Amino acid sequence: MAGQPHPPYHPAAPASGHITTGSDDIPSQVESEISALRNDLDKLRAAAAQPGRPWYRQVSVIVSLVALLFSIAATYYANEQTARQNDRAARTELGQLIQRLSALPKENADLTAKYADDRTALGTLSGTINAENLVLAQQAADVIDRIPDQVSGAEYFTVASALKVSNSYSRSAKLIDRGLRVDTDPLSREGLLRLKSQLLFEAGDVVGGRAPLQQALEVWHDESAKDQATGHTYTELLWSALERQAGNCQEAASHLMRARAAAEHLNPGAARKQLTESVRAAEVPCG
Repeated sequence: MAGQPHPPYHPAAPASGHITTGSDDIPSQVESEISALRNDLDKLRAAAAQPGRPWYRQVSVIVSLVALLFSIAATYYANEQTARQNDRAARTELGQLIQRLSALPKENADLTAKYADDRTALGTLSGTINAENLVLAQQAADVIDRIPDQVSGAEYFTVASALKVSNSYSRSAKLIDRGLRVDTDPLSREGLLRLKSQLLFEAGDVVGGRAPLQQALEVWHDESAKDQATGHTYTELLWSALERQAGNCQEAASHLMRARAAAEHLNPGAARKQLTESVRAAEVPCG
């Protein structure tokens, strides 16, 4: 479920490689076009300064003026095309980075199971994955900085989660806030708000961490009863776990009780059974 904490990794040597698919900028071409436009303007000024017929009756001036306007339009169009190409390249690069970031937690879990009896090998391999996670997450955040309005809440969440796993809390928090500003999808907003709460709780800001969880409960206000019950159950479970980790046993018990009540709002079936089992698994001693 979105917002659940990932198993910790361990630092190691940085991974190599940078996924890029973007086209290069063309500053030299733009500079050349600007220089040509300046030359045309100089010619127009010189013609206007000469005695005789008004400039608008001089064919050479009219031709130069039309050429100038055409050059301006062509330059603008070329720049727009270049910007769109760069945006498409950035979207492609971000998609590749996120695809790889999404695969890393599973690889880490597989390694944990495979090398459970070899802590040295597990530490080395897990550290390598953590290093790759950090490098790719930073690259993905850099790409998002270039196209912030073309990134979905789910993509913001994935990159912010990866940064949190590698303890890059400050940048993770910035991405979360930006994702909340651009995305109105309830599921994405819920995940971002839960992640923000985890960051604040881990930083020791318990009061501040409770506010995003309350907001996460409210994102389902206009959705179906099933979606409300499911979202509320998982949010209350996370809230209970965070309060328990902070040593607030009374609050933890209260939110666990609310999670149980939310799960009971579902009709009998597989979904309700799964949520009920999740609540039962969260019934652990506090303190």
